[in-house]
Amino acid sequence: MDTLRTRWLTGRLKAALEALPVVVLTGARQTGKTTLTRGLPQRRSF
Repeated sequence: MDTLRTRWLTGRLKAALEALPVVVLTGARQTGKTTLTRGLPQRRSF
């Protein structure tokens, strides 16, 4: 499987990362937290 589905949380997560220096992403096991974060830009400038 080469394509990922757009998650409903992606927009909120990106907005939080633009506004805050640190964002905590929590949730149950195997819900896609790592997959979601790997789809975000790797580097951030402060």
